[in-house]
Amino acid sequence: LTLFAAALKVNSLRIFSSRPVLWLDKNSYTVYLYHMICLMAVNYVLDKIGITGVLKRFPLKFIFTFALTFAVCLFIEQLKRLILKNKKITPGA
Repeated sequence: LTLFAAALKVNSLRIFSSRPVLWLDKNSYTVYLYHMICLMAVNYVLDKIGITGVLKRFPLKFIFTFALTFAVCLFIEQLKRLILKNKKITPGA
């Protein structure tokens, strides 16, 4: 995202220095890795509960995949912080 902004030479826009955009820039690879797993999980659940039809499925897939991916990324980030925190405390590591 930062490279895209630099390519467009719009670094002066405040949106690119906002906390959500900076968080997304920092965690974009994690989002990339986990969004397909979350999408497959949402598809599985929608199939199991019998929701069919593009007009019903697409909005649900979008909303739940976004929410689940965001939650997974937050969990991964917290897990990394916990591991790094414990690694600093542990002597001889």
